[in-house]
Amino acid sequence: MLYQTKGNILFLVNTPLQLVNAAIIAHTEFNKMSCDIYYTENICTAALNLVDKCIFSEGHEIKHVKDMLKRTNVLTRIVVRVKNALDINDIIANLPSNVEKYDRVFLSGISLRNCEFYYAIKRLNPRVTLSLYEEGVYEYVGFGKKNYLKILFSKFFFGRYYLYDADTLYVHKPDFVINAWNNILLKEITTHYDNMLIKHICTAFDYNERIFPEKRVCTILEQEFYTDEENAIQRELIDIIENELGNENVIIKLHPRSMKDKYGNKHTTQKTSVPFEIIAMNEQIMDNMFISVTSSAIANLYLMLDAQPDIVMLNNLFPVGMSVNKDYDIFLKKIKASYRKNNFVMPKTRGELTSTINRLRSGYSNED
Repeated sequence: MLYQTKGNILFLVNTPLQLVNAAIIAHTEFNKMSCDIYYTENICTAALNLVDKCIFSEGHEIKHVKDMLKRTNVLTRIVVRVKNALDINDIIANLPSNVEKYDRVFLSGISLRNCEFYYAIKRLNPRVTLSLYEEGVYEYVGFGKKNYLKILFSKFFFGRYYLYDADTLYVHKPDFVINAWNNILLKEITTHYDNMLIKHICTAFDYNERIFPEKRVCTILEQEFYTDEENAIQRELIDIIENELGNENVIIKLHPRSMKDKYGNKHTTQKTSVPFEIIAMNEQIMDNMFISVTSSAIANLYLMLDAQPDIVMLNNLFPVGMSVNKDYDIFLKKIKASYRKNNFVMPKTRGELTSTINRLRSGYSNED
């Protein structure tokens, strides 16, 4: 498949990690081209800082269509998606720049809202081509099979489906991608970028001093699940971990969607707007044990930073059908197969969890 990129590029960005990866790709792969960014309000300051540092040529704020209902069940999810899809003409009318100048759009993540902006741009500029880029685990497991309901939905409302249009997917470790789309060429996001870029990214997110405390045995990257049952199981597993290691040796890194007081005063928590990957790039935390259920950030310690700290994944401790699918399990097994022996662990029982963390804890210098 012939792949070419020329002219002007546009990145669609609505999360901090999307912004980090977009900056890396723009600064390395396309540093001789004009790269603009459409960003959402939650990352406005960081995005404009990177425009100011000339990582991006221009920045334009966009507003996603707001949900009319909470997506609490299948019916409300369908209603919200249909209503949002019907707002495509409003998106077209409010595009913040002349989209006819763009030769390629970069899209990331699972959100239909980002796809809708691509569909709007494509309607005004039929010649524009599409690339996908990594935000997290989704780009490794989300394209493993073709979802024909999504395809039919998109073709009905937008006249096309974005994965048929895409010709490339940029990720940190292409060999780990599960890909059923023969039209999508896998390309590697380089790790060979200069310290100045990292400095600009740190400045963009106002990162200027250590965030994580020193001498912690275990960092839990918790999830904010959509069901009470899943959140309850996670709390039980956190209690097991703290009972084994002691509260003073555990810190919970809160998910961006989690409330600051989610765990009250029971646990030591940390909440920050700085992406975890930036913290990991700058702080000496790789001698910690990291634990999570499905966190993209914990996988990025290896995928993005090539580090191999002790990692314990809790996905097997959730009932089948909750949060974890077959492709995600395959993806984790791929990491495990190329990881340091016995240091990427996916316990299958709570008893195995306690024995694993006690085995790993023996190597930490701050244990009494």
